[in-house]
Amino acid sequence: MSNRRKPRNQRWSRTHTPADAPRDPAAGLEPWLWAMLDADGAECRGDAVGALKAIERRPLGPDGTTFWRPSRTFLLAQLVQLGTDAPRWVISRWILAQALQHLSRSDQGRSTRMRSRRALRTVTDLHGRTPLSDPGRGEVNDQEWSRIVDHDWVYRQVHLFELGGLKSFLANGASAALIAGADWIHDWARAPMGGFSYIGSCGATLLWQDQASLAMVETPNIGSAVHLVPGNTALGRLVPAGGGVMFESAPLEVPRALARAVAADPGDWLDLLRDSGRVRDGTIRTGRPAWTALMSDVPLVLTNMALARRPGEPELAGHDEPAAYARAALRLVREAMEDLFSEPCRNHEWDADQDAWDTWDDDQVSWEGWAYVHAVLVDPDVIAALAGVVTSDDVPLLDEVCDLLAEPASTWLARLLDERREAA
Repeated sequence: MSNRRKPRNQRWSRTHTPADAPRDPAAGLEPWLWAMLDADGAECRGDAVGALKAIERRPLGPDGTTFWRPSRTFLLAQLVQLGTDAPRWVISRWILAQALQHLSRSDQGRSTRMRSRRALRTVTDLHGRTPLSDPGRGEVNDQEWSRIVDHDWVYRQVHLFELGGLKSFLANGASAALIAGADWIHDWARAPMGGFSYIGSCGATLLWQDQASLAMVETPNIGSAVHLVPGNTALGRLVPAGGGVMFESAPLEVPRALARAVAADPGDWLDLLRDSGRVRDGTIRTGRPAWTALMSDVPLVLTNMALARRPGEPELAGHDEPAAYARAALRLVREAMEDLFSEPCRNHEWDADQDAWDTWDDDQVSWEGWAYVHAVLVDPDVIAALAGVVTSDDVPLLDEVCDLLAEPASTWLARLLDERREAA
């Protein structure tokens, strides 16, 4: 049909755009949106390889900067490198990470947006600030809103558990295959809050005292207490994992009186936290940096600090040469066995105002080095390169270390040593 025969309004609509017509915010972003859909779909199916390939297809955004959250890429690389050595609780933690990521976006429907806003209002109310209805409004700007969603401990707890975000993802987002590979995930969704006192560590395990029953509880030493010292008390959710228990994420340090009050009345933990006023006055800091997500609760920034070169050592080549990090991991193992971590003792606290870690020395407190050894041994670059840098002199040392590490570091390290012996 020629242009002459088309209705006047049809010809106009194809050749004119009103000056005040709103621009589609997704215009030009179609390749990245498809990559996001592919990555999300692969994760929901439990396909870490497929998700990582989708991310690698579009690593940079249209502005030339990194498009994906580094923590997401890191945890997928961990899953790919570790493979079948990953215990089932790792898949459960992956589901939690997906649920929070899935629910944090604004394109998942009205109920999801309402859940996110309610969780955000809870956090701002705890801090004594005007509750916000949408990002960019009220007393919280866009940058602060993003930081709350990505790093706030209370936001995570309220969103996933109190408001049913995890249950919603299990019902409407996760595939049957992903759920089948997880460990007790439906029990995780029902886990209550608790109050605990940190007693100490011994290699592969951490010891806690439940402030309700006063019973002793052991959890794997994956760094869940790296921000605590013996005697500190914290809030957290114990969940079943294999034949034992663990925390679904690193617990939050709180004063002993509050930990005991929550232990006595777990369902009222949020009101107890609010009524204490300790978040408003800054005594309790709910903001956290990004953790290494799945297999370790040691923040990635602290893992990198542990892998940093010592004075007199050559500069590390960077993650483009994983062998340098594998050699640094071996050095860290040797230091752990020689008990060099406590010279000097190092402790870390996240300073939300400075968006950085404060570090100080305390001669009365030993630095728990085995959590760091576990963290660096599940770094994907170290997993990929360690076999190529281990020498015969390292084997006796690594044999000893296997018995002092939590899963999954102990399993994959034992497999590496077995494969080396078989190849010899």
